[in-house]
Amino acid sequence: MRVALDIRTINPRFPGIGRYVTNLVRHLPSCLAATDFLMLILESGAERPRAGICGETVIHFCETSAGVFSLAQRWDLPRRLKDRGVELLHFPLLTVPVPLPIPQILTLHDLIPIRLPQYVSWRARRFFPGVLRKQLKQVTRVIVPSEFTKQELLRWSRFPAERVRVIPHAAAEPFHQSGQDEVSRVRRKFSLSEYLLALASNRAHKNLERLEQAYRASNVKVPLVIAGAGRESREEFSDGPRIIRLGEIPEADLPGLYAGARLFVFPSLYEGFGLPVLEAMASGCAVACAGNTALPEVAGSSACYFDPYSRGEIRSCLEALLNDPQQLKGLQRQGLARSLDFGWQESARATAALYRDVLNDA
Repeated sequence: MRVALDIRTINPRFPGIGRYVTNLVRHLPSCLAATDFLMLILESGAERPRAGICGETVIHFCETSAGVFSLAQRWDLPRRLKDRGVELLHFPLLTVPVPLPIPQILTLHDLIPIRLPQYVSWRARRFFPGVLRKQLKQVTRVIVPSEFTKQELLRWSRFPAERVRVIPHAAAEPFHQSGQDEVSRVRRKFSLSEYLLALASNRAHKNLERLEQAYRASNVKVPLVIAGAGRESREEFSDGPRIIRLGEIPEADLPGLYAGARLFVFPSLYEGFGLPVLEAMASGCAVACAGNTALPEVAGSSACYFDPYSRGEIRSCLEALLNDPQQLKGLQRQGLARSLDFGWQESARATAALYRDVLNDA
């Protein structure tokens, strides 16, 4: 069997999807014996995963000059994949449909441009619905990370429910392994002591402006650290507690940053899964998050929930948890246990099983 997997999203522009693809690359080869993997990468190229042989699985690379959202891939990918013996093509996010006469699988992470169009660019508002409709006509199966996202897709489209497979994400191994030495290293690196943590890109639906307003109105004395791609690094001082903006964080520092926080706060208005919540739990950090979309499906009873549209609820949640050390410890224990319900090896096995189902039906 030869499977082509698009790994062009392993770069800082796609922090969450990049982690998804990275973990598929790490775990899929061990789940698919006697399989050749053809990894699609950009010529300008991010660092390649190690090529070679994993058991009976062989990994090759195919370079393309076409970007993830470029129309050029419609003719560039068929040209480059011609005569390569590819039997199945897996796109890890919505992209321009590629006319190839082989089964294709799409991973659809969320429907934010459709459900919250006011928070995305005009390009996303204009093109996402049409591209998704065209892609759904072409693909054989769709992978979604949550039952919530599956139901969102089915409400919006007529795509057959039996062709949608829910395969959850997971926290990678380093998030389960952060010890005190790693916490101390990260705190020294960023000059931190005690802090709350919010981690998100600069996309508007992440709702960090409301979090900052709620935090400033609270009686919380612990600094709020905000980190994530697209954010500036700076520190703000006011009459109240500090807000520290770290900007983009190296991947290697994330587990220690989570583990060193007293509380992880995730006020997102919409999530197709919510991987940072699971990573924080796996790192032993208590979690307070929005009680909407896919987040309760991920966190279960192991988080403190609030209405992300209510500054008052966010403020009350922060104050209540930080004034109750026992509740914080309880959330830490529950979150650690909850994170063990998800694993990348299990997700990779489910993805491999889907590959086999598709090829058996072809």
